[in-house]
This record gives sequence, C-alpha cells and structure tokens, in this order.
Amino acid sequence: MEAVAVPASRAERLYRAVPLASAFLWLCVLYGWQTRGHVTPWLFTDELQLTQISRSIAETGHAARRGHASSFHTLYAYLLAPFWRIDDTGTAYAAVKYAGVVVMTSAIFPTYFLARMVVTRPWALFAAVGAVAAPALAYSSFLTEEPPAYPTAALCFFLIAKALATRTRGWILGAGAAVIVAPFVRGELAVLLAVYALAVLFLLWTSVAAKRWRSGWSRWDWAGAIVLGIGAIILFSAVVGSHSQTWLIATGYYRHRMIVYGLWAAGAFAIGLGLLPVVALAGLVRPRGERWTRELKAFVAVTAASIVAFGLYTAAKASYISTVFSTLIEERNLIYLAPLLFVATALALERGRLRVWAVAGTAGFVLYVILTTPYQLSLRPYSDALGLSILQMANRDLGFDDGDVKVLLVVVLVVSVALLSAPALRARRPQVALGGVAVAAALVIAWNLAGQVSASNSVNVFAKNLLANFPSPPTWLDDASGGKPTVYLGQRITNPQGIWLMEFWNRSLEHVWSLDATAPGPGYTLTPDAGPDGRLTSKAYPMGAPPGVEYIVADEGIDPVGRFVVQPAVRKVITRDQFGFPIRKVVVEPAHWRVLRIEQPLRLQSTPVGIYTDGWTGAFSAYNQFATPDGRPGWIRVTVSRAGWLGKDKPGRVTVTAGNLIRGPDKQPKLGRVTDVEHWVVHAGKTRVFYIRASPPTRVEVRVAPTFSPYEFGSSDRRDLGAQVSYAFTEKPPPGR
Repeated sequence: MEAVAVPASRAERLYRAVPLASAFLWLCVLYGWQTRGHVTPWLFTDELQLTQISRSIAETGHAARRGHASSFHTLYAYLLAPFWRIDDTGTAYAAVKYAGVVVMTSAIFPTYFLARMVVTRPWALFAAVGAVAAPALAYSSFLTEEPPAYPTAALCFFLIAKALATRTRGWILGAGAAVIVAPFVRGELAVLLAVYALAVLFLLWTSVAAKRWRSGWSRWDWAGAIVLGIGAIILFSAVVGSHSQTWLIATGYYRHRMIVYGLWAAGAFAIGLGLLPVVALAGLVRPRGERWTRELKAFVAVTAASIVAFGLYTAAKASYISTVFSTLIEERNLIYLAPLLFVATALALERGRLRVWAVAGTAGFVLYVILTTPYQLSLRPYSDALGLSILQMANRDLGFDDGDVKVLLVVVLVVSVALLSAPALRARRPQVALGGVAVAAALVIAWNLAGQVSASNSVNVFAKNLLANFPSPPTWLDDASGGKPTVYLGQRITNPQGIWLMEFWNRSLEHVWSLDATAPGPGYTLTPDAGPDGRLTSKAYPMGAPPGVEYIVADEGIDPVGRFVVQPAVRKVITRDQFGFPIRKVVVEPAHWRVLRIEQPLRLQSTPVGIYTDGWTGAFSAYNQFATPDGRPGWIRVTVSRAGWLGKDKPGRVTVTAGNLIRGPDKQPKLGRVTDVEHWVVHAGKTRVFYIRASPPTRVEVRVAPTFSPYEFGSSDRRDLGAQVSYAFTEKPPPGR
C-alpha cells in the first residue's frame, strides 16, 4: 500500500479521479453504442415481466402484470418506471437501455475502492476496468435484474470488507444495511447475508486468539469440532430447505447434478474471464514470512466466503432447473464474483509472491472445468452463459470445433500460469518481470473486452432477426386500436415469441387469452368458455370482454364477430432460392393475426380445433360453426389431404362426423346429435373435399387412424400426423347439388 504523508488537496484528488472517471465514461460510450443494435427485448419471459411491472408502476403506482396485482419483484422496476411515462415506446425503451448501461457500468467505482484496500492505484484501476469489461456487461442493455444487481453486489463486497477491516460502527452498520437491501434488487443477492456471516467466521477462525485456543486441542477435541461442524452444516441445510424448494430438491435428491452443473457454470465463468483471474486466486494463500494487513485479511475472507456462497447457490439452482425446465449452464448466477476475482488478480500480479502448490491447485481446477464444460458452439447467443461467447466467435469466424477450442484453452492456461510467474523474476530480471506483468494485465482486459463485444454482437443479431419477422412498425397494434385496451385470443400456441413481442411493443394489449389453455405468461392468462352460440364467458368476465376492451387480436383460425380493422404484413428478405443459390428477394406476407373491433357481447363465428400452424393435424381435429351471417344455413367444406407428404405411404382411415354443437360438461364445445358421417382412406399425395350441410350451431370432427411420423422415414419431424385438414363455411352449394 502507498504511504501518504499529507492529505491530498482537492485538486490532487480530482486529478487522481480522472483515469477512473475516463474509463467509466468511455466504457459507457462503448456499451451505449452497442445498445443501438439491441433493437428489441428477446430474453422472454424475464424482460417482459420486468416491463409489465415497471409500466404498471408508471401508470397506476402499483405493481401489476396484465391488470392483476403482482408481488414485489425488484426495486429496479421502480427505478425504470419513470422512463415508461414517455409516450413513444421506442423512445422509452431506448432510455431504459441507456439507463441500464450507466447503472451496470457503475460497478467500476465500488470495485476500485475495494481494490484500493489491498493494491496501489494503477492496479486498482486495472481491477476496476476488468470488472466492467467482462462479458457479463452485455447484460447492460437487457431489461433484467443484472444491470442493478451487479454494482449492488460489488458495493456490498466493498462495504463488508471495509467493515471487517476497520471494525467501526459506521462501516458495520453500513455493510449490514447494504446486504439487507440487496435481495430487494435481486433475490439471489440474499446470499450476501451468508457472505457477511461466513467472512466473520473465517476471520474469527484465523484470528490470533482462535489459534491460541486451538493450540491446546487434543485429537478428540478436533474430532468433536469436526462432528459439530458437520452437524451445523446439516442444520443449516435443513433450515434453508424448509424455506426453499430449490435447495430442498437440489441437495436432497440431485446432489450429483449440483456438482456437475455447478462446475459447468464455473467453467463458463473462467473462460469468459480469460482463465488467468481464476488461477490468480492462488494469491489468496499467504506466502511464507509475509504479514498481512487487516484489509488484506478482510478481502481474503470476503472473497472466500463469496465463492462458497455464490457457488452453492449456482449449483443448487442449476440442479433444480434441470428437473423442471432444462439442463443449462448457469454462469449467469456467478457473474457477481468478477469484481473479487479481478482484485485478486491485481493483488497476485502486483505482489508477485505465489505459493507453488496454490498455483498448481487453481490451475488444476481450471484445467478440469475447461475440459469438461460444454462449449455450446452451436448456440449463439447462449443467454445463461455469455462467458462462452468468445469461443462461439472463434467457431463462427475461425472455424474452431470443440477439439480446437480445448487446445486453445489449454494454451491460454499455460500462458496464464507463465505470466503469473513473471513477478517472481523481479529481483533477478526486473525488466522481464515488469513486461510480463504488463502483458498479463493487457491480455486479460483484451480477452474480456473481446468476449463482451462478441456477446453483445450475438445478442444484437438475434434481436434484429427476431424483429425482422415481426410486422413493421412494431407498434402496429397501438396504431390500429388508437391505444385502446385490446385482448389477444389464440389457440395451440407453441411459439409465443410473437405474442411477447406484440405485448412489449403495444401497450394496448392488456389481456392474453386462449381457447385451449396454451396462452403464455408471464402474468395472468385466461381460457374462456365458448357456448353453443359462440359467446365467450368466464368467471372473471361473465359479460364476455373485459370492461373497456373494444378490440381483439384474433390468431389464425379464430373468427370472432366484429368489424375488421387490419391484418399486418411481415416483410421478409430471401437470400437463397430453393436450390441454395444466393439471391436477394423481398417478400411481403400477411401475418397470421387480425385486428377486429368487437361487436358486444364477445363471441365467435367459428373456430377450428387441433390444427398445427402448418395445416397438419394429429389423430383428431374439429371445427365449430357457432354462427353464420343472419343465421342462414349453408355448407362446411372439409378438405382432408396428404398432399404435403410424398414419402412412403401409410394409409389412414378418415372418419368425418358432423352434428349439432352443444356445451359439454367441461363447458367447452362438444358434438351432440350426429347428423352426418363420412368415411375415406387417405394416401400420400392424395386429397378429398367433403361438404357437410350446416345449420348453426354445428360441429364437425375428423379422425384419422393410424397416424404416421415423418421421423420414421428419415425426416426430423417427430410429430404423429394424421392429415392436412382445413375447414370453411360457404353458403354456395357444392358442385352437382
């Protein structure tokens, strides 16, 4: 540490702040420029949930999602609420993104102050810049909790370390207040309470008094202490498990997954930071003959406690998610350790005295995780592990496969160990040592910035591609409805991305419903009951449409009664023809949504059931004709086909059944008295049209047996398909009748 003889003047302090402030401003400029390419949210449902809550706070002062009260989520929602007072959604979204950049990059300041406790100013600046140059900073333009949580964690680390070093009431209370508030920024930060407690225990255990006390212990005393320690761990796990289902399931049933998936997250985190900062954790081991200051002891205790706490949290969460959703690499929950690791790196490079066995241990750990972590080269971006972005860039730009990546990482690890050894040459070859340290610092910052730029580019490309397949302008629904409350109604929803985009960009969309309980969250969804007359009712809205709702967005195949307003179009750019040759052709296609002004009460004219978006069905499909113009009778044209399948023929027996439509016990449409039955056998490439006489309300059902799976014949489609079925009502009689 530098010794200061006299207090610095205000001008001197201002001058010393210039490098740190400049780094902050230039990084804000870089990340702000990157956000321009992040044209839409895409990490649903996280981003939409925060948007729903913050918009509700802006409009009503209360947290809600889709008009229904929501429990407390994060203080960040209140910080963002004023931005949503801006009328133009695009402008408001841009302001929110830029605010996220400034907030997340502000982690540079608490990291610098933490580093100044143990290293000199130049190395503190290195640690601070490294902490906000990491790939995780690509989250700064996301509408998620990472932007405020990252600097909050860094601030808590500094306050805890300062409290433990100074042991004064002000710092102790300040650190306590910070760790209490932190979980309200992001729930994961509740582990900071454990970090504070563990750090205190580590310091107490390594204190002079504790060492003197343990010096007289017998073997039985040590055995008893170990038993008590195990008991304390079991008790802690039981208490946490009684309050956390995630912890209970992960530690009780899937401990092996905790180890494997926790190490995967550590591997992605180490790769993103460039390996050297993780190897540099060897600097936390005290070299022989060196006396540590209170500040250094406090920093080591906080770092060790944080690695334990955040590591266990990440491992438990990854294990739990694998049981309810998917197997993921949850590096996203480890990013908060980055400021600590960069300070540890600065300490190791400046001090230059590392224990060989400690370096061997950290290097061995890094070697294991980089060889066993899945690199996910085919997934770009991988939102839960942006640390892998630099490898994905190597795959895309340099053609690296998994084997090449392993060789690259091993070489980087060897170089990292060599650079960490350079300061040891200080006494014999000071110029070589200084050069090695400078190269190490520069390479670490360069690697992190490259990873951050790669992550940012990949998320921006994904966002642009997503918005390119959405109607333009994205606020088309607000434009069509004049901003008045609107309800969406769909069915058989398998890809909700379009609905989420519609809801984000169009504030008029306040309700999301479906006829078959497939409406996506986040927030309240509804499955209304359809009566024989097509009227849609529910306990929440017995009169049909919610109060004040005048417009409806009908998905493909749903035909509500109302006045047609608009059907948006999607502009697509085709870059290759059917033979794979490069072309450039712009095609404008109608979207599968239609906007109508509702004729109250809200009711349907007709709706098909059981049809995929590409027209295929499984073993069953149906069609409900609730009403016709002026109630006139007509014909329902039923087209059954396998024209879209020219592979091996597997004939299917087709049964078309028609009759009057009634309401079933489940309050859904059901076939009542049967009036017509038709039979046919469908073959590959064949089509037949049936005409069913209809006096509404009428229901037609089509069954196909057996079904076939294209996967059996070499296709990637694993669905069990019956036929391509379409329905339409017409007043004109069929030919020949």
